[in-house]
Amino acid sequence: VDEVKGEVKSQVKGEVIGFVDVDGRKKMKRKFQGGPRPYLSDLAISKDHRRNGLATLLIQHCEKTVGGWGFDSLHLRVAKENAAALQLYQGLEYKIVTENGSSSSPTFLL
Repeated sequence: VDEVKGEVKSQVKGEVIGFVDVDGRKKMKRKFQGGPRPYLSDLAISKDHRRNGLATLLIQHCEKTVGGWGFDSLHLRVAKENAAALQLYQGLEYKIVTENGSSSSPTFLL
């Protein structure tokens, strides 16, 4: 599995206004055994450019890329209290696989 980094630049100023990273991560001990799986991380959109579909475009770019690697799924982790991110991913038909993390910072694996 290779690594892909995606970014969106403003057409007006040429500044980076969004970023995402996908790489191969080892699968969790029990539930996902085998070789690495594609893992999405570090998705960020600048505050002034949120709610314009940029995050969706970056996620779709990652999905297409990992499809080219021969995978049919993309894994990620979201903080349980991050309602906006959960809404985004669930709107793109991601499903919660498991809930874990510490009691002080629980996360969902999607």
